[in-house]
Amino acid sequence: MAAVAPAGGTHGIQKDSSLLELDSYELAALLVQDAIAGRLDNGMAAMKLRSQTARRCFALYTSQLWTYFIYICLCAQMLLGFEEPSASFVDNPSPDWKPWTIATEASFLAVLLLDMALKMRFMGLHMYVSKTWHKKYMALLFLHVIDMLLLAAGTGRPFRCLRGVGLLLRSRTLRRICGAIIGVWDVLLVWSLWLFGLLLVFAAVRTSSSHDTPTPST
Repeated sequence: MAAVAPAGGTHGIQKDSSLLELDSYELAALLVQDAIAGRLDNGMAAMKLRSQTARRCFALYTSQLWTYFIYICLCAQMLLGFEEPSASFVDNPSPDWKPWTIATEASFLAVLLLDMALKMRFMGLHMYVSKTWHKKYMALLFLHVIDMLLLAAGTGRPFRCLRGVGLLLRSRTLRRICGAIIGVWDVLLVWSLWLFGLLLVFAAVRTSSSHDTPTPST
C-alpha cells in the first residue's frame, strides 16, 4: 500500500517521492519525535533524504553525550577566566602563570567550532545562516577566536565577558526561558508605562483642582 504523508504537510521537509516511499508509520513516528524536539525542518525524517555523512553528523550532534560534553566545555570555559593570565603576560610573564590555561582554552574553542561545523554540515550552509541565533553563535565564536589572537599579541581581551552567552545560545531550553522572560518583561513595561502615565494625569488633575479652589477669607 502506498505511503501517505501526514495531513498538514511536513513543515519544510521536501515533498519528494523518495520521502513518500518510507513506511508511513515510521515517517509519522519520526515526525512526532522531530516535532517534540523542535526540529521538523532538519530532524530524523529529513535526514532520511540526506547523505550518510550528514546523518552521522546529525546523530553525533543530537546525542545526549555530545550535548552534555558541549555544556561542560562552555561552563568550564567561563570558569577558566579565573585562572587565565592577564593580557600583559607575553611581555611580563607572571611567576604564577599557568601555561595549561591557554592550551585548555584553545581546546574548548576547537570543540565549539567543531560543534558548529557538525550542525552546519547536516543542515546545509544556506539554511544554517538563515536562522538568527545561528548567526549570533557564529559571531560569538568569531569573537572568541579574535580574543585568542589578542591574547597571543599581548593586548587587552575585551570579549572574555561574552563567554556565558555561548551557553545561552547553545541551549534551546535557556533560549526559550529567556524568550519567555523577555515577553513578560515587555508586557510589564507597557503596563508600568500606562500606570505611570495615569499617575501623572491624576497628579496634574489634583494640582489643578487645588489651584482652582478659592481660599476662604479670614
